[in-house]
Amino acid sequence: MAAPRTRWRFHAKVLVPVIAVMATLLAVTMWIVNERFTAHLSKELLKSLNVADTVFLKSQGLRARNFRSLCQNVAKEPRVFSVCQADDTRTMQRFLNDLLMELKGDSDGDDGPEWAYYSRWTGATITNSVGNSGLDAVKFAQDGRLAIQKSLKTGEPAADSVKLGAGLYDIVSVPVFIPDDAGDQLIGALTFARPISERVARELKEVTHTEIVLLSSDGVVASTITNADFYRSFIEAFGQYRDGRPTGGGPRAGPPRDLTLAGEQFMYLAGEFPSLRNTSQAGYLLLSSYAPPLAELRSTQRMLFGVSLIAILLGAATVWALVRKVTRPLRELRDAAEAVGRGDFSHRAAITSNDECGELAVAFNQMTANLNGSREQLEKTVDTLKTTRAQLIQSEKLSAVGEFVAGVAHELNNPLSSVIGFAELLKQSDTDERHRRYFDIIFTGAQRCHKIVQSLLSFARQHPPERKAVELNELLDATLAFVQYELHTSNIKVTRQLAARLPKVMADQHQLQQVFLNIVNNARQAIEAHRPDGALRVATSVVGERARIEIEDNGPGILPENLPKIFDPFFTTKAVGKGTGLGLSLSYGIIQEHHGSIRAISPPGKGVTFVIELPITDHAGETPTDRASGAGPKADPREGAGKRVLVIDDEESILELTHEVLAGRGYKVETVCDGETALSRLGAGSYDVTICDWKMPGLSGRQVYERLHATQPAAAARLVFMTGDILSDKTLKFFEERRIHCLSKPFSLDEFRAIIEKMSKRG
Repeated sequence: MAAPRTRWRFHAKVLVPVIAVMATLLAVTMWIVNERFTAHLSKELLKSLNVADTVFLKSQGLRARNFRSLCQNVAKEPRVFSVCQADDTRTMQRFLNDLLMELKGDSDGDDGPEWAYYSRWTGATITNSVGNSGLDAVKFAQDGRLAIQKSLKTGEPAADSVKLGAGLYDIVSVPVFIPDDAGDQLIGALTFARPISERVARELKEVTHTEIVLLSSDGVVASTITNADFYRSFIEAFGQYRDGRPTGGGPRAGPPRDLTLAGEQFMYLAGEFPSLRNTSQAGYLLLSSYAPPLAELRSTQRMLFGVSLIAILLGAATVWALVRKVTRPLRELRDAAEAVGRGDFSHRAAITSNDECGELAVAFNQMTANLNGSREQLEKTVDTLKTTRAQLIQSEKLSAVGEFVAGVAHELNNPLSSVIGFAELLKQSDTDERHRRYFDIIFTGAQRCHKIVQSLLSFARQHPPERKAVELNELLDATLAFVQYELHTSNIKVTRQLAARLPKVMADQHQLQQVFLNIVNNARQAIEAHRPDGALRVATSVVGERARIEIEDNGPGILPENLPKIFDPFFTTKAVGKGTGLGLSLSYGIIQEHHGSIRAISPPGKGVTFVIELPITDHAGETPTDRASGAGPKADPREGAGKRVLVIDDEESILELTHEVLAGRGYKVETVCDGETALSRLGAGSYDVTICDWKMPGLSGRQVYERLHATQPAAAARLVFMTGDILSDKTLKFFEERRIHCLSKPFSLDEFRAIIEKMSKRG
């Protein structure tokens, strides 16, 4: 008996809040709908009235313009001139009566003019005014005097809206001119009055879609609302508008206001007709009723309340049924959770439906499976972390090896400078052809070592991304030199077809070298795996505004189905452990960043040709002069006569080489091996040229220059640096700003002699 009471209490705990929330939501919804609808209705009525006011004024203005045009055309007729010149009252009255009949017939369904009036102009005053029969000429002249006076003074038609008797009228006064040899002569003005009648109000209602009330200062003239009991309210409403109208404000509409007529609520907007008096004697009301939309609101509210009440009852019944259904699988799920909590990951909850409870059971079972899998994955992760740690240690070792290689390569440049320099000296001094050939072999081998050293230095160091003008031919030569040994041992013959005077491209040379290395290494590996001898062709050319690089091999090529995918990340046809599939993908990204293109051409069984195109930067196409490898001109012992040179370097072989070269040309050479001694020598005497190593123990080359620049600027200007390292951007900028010359080790004797000769001539 206890269990059913427990379930009933749970049902009540769910049902009571649900019904209370739904009832509250219904009440709030009804209130929000009422407030929002009422506000929206007022806004729409206001907008509708403003639009109606604009349409009303435009329609009335159009009627006035048409009336003015009609009257203006009549005033230009020759018969008007003859009647006006006759100056006969009876004739004028008959003419005006006939003219009114004609104008009423020409009104095209509109109200024609009812009154006509002629005023004669004597040049300064109005005299002999005549109206049609039945017209109170005195009253007409008084009410329409402003339009008549304006027309006669300006010589242009003048319009006005006035109250004549108990009605409202549009009047137009048109000047009458008599042609004369001296020009048209103003003799008077014809004035016509047309009523603003009930018919006009009905027509305006059709275009404005609002009720129209036309009023004068003392009553309703015309109204589309026929109940005369409301006229008093209309007059009071127009009176409120007149009381609130600013003085001299001109014709305009007043602010919208509410008006209740026999229990029906209206929003109205009051305004006045254009008047030369600038007073509110003639005006109008535009009324729009709240009744239809309010009735629709009440109907909607009743429908909403009925539907919501049914929804509450159905919702309560549904919740009660769902609660009963949900409690049973929840208990089963509780039992399964307790089993998992005890460590039994094999326990699974029963799935009895496809609803949320079924999804919860599926999620619970998946969670249990995931927990079991996570325990296994954790063990694998521990093994992976151990492997990753070992790889990081290996990466640090490789980084240290790279720094070591860079240091060793830098140190090799100093002895290479000595070997190359002394080989040139021996070649110049020995006339034995056999010995000269030996010296050529020594020189060539040393130059090859130098290129290998430069490649090691360039590859071993990390470089920040930097775009500058790059010689593609030199970069390709450096890349091929870097892998020359691997290509040679793989029996791959390299053919260079490099275009002369190839323009430069704006690029990061280290990124481009990575692209070339990836392609060359892929070609070498493909050739090694399929044939004992191979061929690699590297060519450059200019195609339009782009520089083209072609790297072609005679390997097995790429299958047609694989060709579109070679630049996709992680795509590779190599065996496991031989490649990652990232080389060509990275190469493609680098070329795209350089605004270039890369593609592969692979005819079946005929190898692969990679074509790279890059935008040209330097159209001059100047290629730097190759470093001289042969013997230079014979030394002139008188070249340096009387000139002193100081050489600063911590390498004895460099000091001896420079001494031999310069002394043979007549220079007086002094050598020191540290910066402190050099500064002492420079302080004690003057030298035509000072040659200093950039990196030395103790004072560096830069410190020597800065001290010398502070104390002896003239001696600092004749300083030449030597270095066996690849200079950083900061160092190169230092040289450029101070216009300092620098020789890269190893250098040829011709380069060395040329710069010494140039610097010595400065003094």
